[in-house]
Amino acid sequence: MPATPSHSPTATPGLLAADPASARTLALLVVGLLTAWRLATLAAGWVPLYADEMQYWTWSRDLAVGYDTKPPMIAWLIRLTTAVAGDGSFGIRLSTPLVHATTALVLFWVGRTLVSPRVGALSAICYVALPGISVSALVVSVDPALLMFWAFGLAAVIKAEGGGRPTAHPVLWWALAGAFTGCALLTKYAAVAFPVSLLLYLLLARRLRVFASAGPYAYAAALLAVFSPNLVWNFATGFVAVDHVIQDGEYDTASLFNPGEMLEFLGGQFGVFGPVTFGALLYAIARWQRSCQVPGVRLLLCFAVPLLGFMTVQGLLSQANANWAAAAYVSATVAVVALMDVPRWRRLLVWMLAAHLALAVAVPLVEPVGQATGLFHEARRDPFRRMRGWDELAAAIDAVRQAHGDLPVVLDERRYIAAVMYHS
Repeated sequence: MPATPSHSPTATPGLLAADPASARTLALLVVGLLTAWRLATLAAGWVPLYADEMQYWTWSRDLAVGYDTKPPMIAWLIRLTTAVAGDGSFGIRLSTPLVHATTALVLFWVGRTLVSPRVGALSAICYVALPGISVSALVVSVDPALLMFWAFGLAAVIKAEGGGRPTAHPVLWWALAGAFTGCALLTKYAAVAFPVSLLLYLLLARRLRVFASAGPYAYAAALLAVFSPNLVWNFATGFVAVDHVIQDGEYDTASLFNPGEMLEFLGGQFGVFGPVTFGALLYAIARWQRSCQVPGVRLLLCFAVPLLGFMTVQGLLSQANANWAAAAYVSATVAVVALMDVPRWRRLLVWMLAAHLALAVAVPLVEPVGQATGLFHEARRDPFRRMRGWDELAAAIDAVRQAHGDLPVVLDERRYIAAVMYHS
């Protein structure tokens, strides 16, 4: 990729008008239409709830500042959306498309501020249509809110640092960045990578003198203030939730070299972020110095590489799920679009976005089309097989209970407990 690509208004005739109003209109139109489509397909109720979603729903009936396997944000969101739309699958999942749309619009601002209105618009479209986002939009999980708060935190850091120009009230923006980081930690503990990424950026950008100002301390204070309820809860419960996270990535000391697991994780990133998008990201990382000559790309890569690198090492030493590095793709999306928005790569960028958008429209149709065509009649062909049968299981358990005079039922598997509580 060229070292200093042009993002001038005359560089892309016909692709997207360079004026801010046109860029904003394009971003709002595509993000809005795709979000409306996702909401409509969720309302159709094609995809059944899976066990984790039902467990999150049970948490939302008993609000707290911490739960045994996750921080509390997912329960709070479900409590909010079910209060509006009911306890069906649509109400439980309602936040997901809305949160993804919000993240996309924040990335529009990030791309516009760091590079150009066109890059902002294309970044919003790229994010909302990523393959991993399209699959994520079918269900409710902790990742969408994590990505949203990560994006807000990134935007606040850019404002605090001036985004290349003087800014008013930088300490306030530092504090907001800390508050958003705290919200991210209340969503998923992987957000600890955010302050690590911030420190890496300040180091590489030779901005350590900022520690002579009040900004970083306002960041830390706001982070602790927001996150402290869950931190206190963890202290009171012996760090049960943190222990669960550690067990998820627990190392087998007899086998600390698992290249197959690492390659499986990296292969999964081509599916989550997209083959062209992830390939471009690897290319950008490999040519770090040249990539960082593009305005804003150093900051964007600094908020992607630490988490992606850590999870790659985690895969080598033990195992890592494909979605564990999802937050890295918030800033990586803008970085890749900025680097590909040059004459040499622009056609590939446009075709990639078109393919991702087509996939985003098609993904919600997989379940009804598979059922209508009989493709999913064999369990091995059914991508939703782990989401089926929970209502039948709950009904069978309830029938046994009633047959024995409403005796209490003792279950020791969280998925069974959640299914019975939700369906009974």
